[in-house]
Amino acid sequence: MVKRIDVSAPPPGWGRDDLNFFFDLFRNNIYGSFHNLPQEYHCLRLVDEAYVGISGTLTDDRDWMQSLFVHKSHSIYRAGAQLAMGGQFSEVFVLLRSCLESSLCAHYLHVNEELRELWMGRHESEENRKKVRKKFQSGRLKVELTQAAPEVAVHVNALYEMCIDLGGHPNEKWLTATLREYEQDGARQFYSQYLTDDPGLMIFAMTSCARVGLATLLIYRQIFPERFQTLAVRDDLAGLEQLVFSEGYEAEWNFS
Repeated sequence: MVKRIDVSAPPPGWGRDDLNFFFDLFRNNIYGSFHNLPQEYHCLRLVDEAYVGISGTLTDDRDWMQSLFVHKSHSIYRAGAQLAMGGQFSEVFVLLRSCLESSLCAHYLHVNEELRELWMGRHESEENRKKVRKKFQSGRLKVELTQAAPEVAVHVNALYEMCIDLGGHPNEKWLTATLREYEQDGARQFYSQYLTDDPGLMIFAMTSCARVGLATLLIYRQIFPERFQTLAVRDDLAGLEQLVFSEGYEAEWNFS
C-alpha cells in the first residue's frame, strides 16, 4: 500500500536548473495523458488494481521468493506506466522487458525449485555467476513457460520481441523513434525528443505497458492459481485480455 501524502509547493531552489525543468515537463505530460487519453489510462489502472489485489494475498511465507517477484514486477510496471504517460517513449521498453523477465524468472524458479539456491548465490563466486548466466538465459525461461502455458507464452513471446525492437536493446528503432528533422538556415538539423508529444507514440506506449502488465499477471497466475481463483481479479483478467490483446496487435510496432 502506497502512503498518500499532501502535495505542497516545491521546495526553495526548485526550478533553477534544466533537470528541474525536465521533471516539471514530465509531470505535466502525465497530467495531460490522464486527461487526454482516458481509455489508455483506464487499462493501466485496471492492470494496476489487479496487481494490488493479488499482492494483498501474498502475506505469508509460502512461496516467499515468487511473492517478492510479484511485488518487484508491480513496481517495475508502475515505473513503466509513469514513463509511458510522461512521454519517454523508448525508455518505456527497457523497463517493460525487465517486467517480463522478472515474471519469467519467477515461473522458472517455481518449476525448477532445485535452482533457487544457485540463483540466490549468484554473487558468491565467479563460478556461480557463470552457472546462473547459463541456466537462466531468456530462451530457457520462455521455453519453460511455453511448455506450461502455451496460450500465455504466445503473448509473452510477442511482447518480449516488441520490447527488444523498441528499446530493450539499442537498435535502429530505439534510436529513431523520437528523432525529428527540421531545416535551419538551409541546412537539415536533427534532434531527439527526450519527451515525445506524438499522440500515437503516447497511446502505443501506454497500451504496451498495459499489455505487458497483464502478461506478467497471467504468468503469476500459473504460480498462484488458487490465490487468483479466490479473487475477483480472475474475472477482471478475462475482460482485460479481450480489451488489450486485440487481433493483430503483434504487428503494431512495425511502424516506420
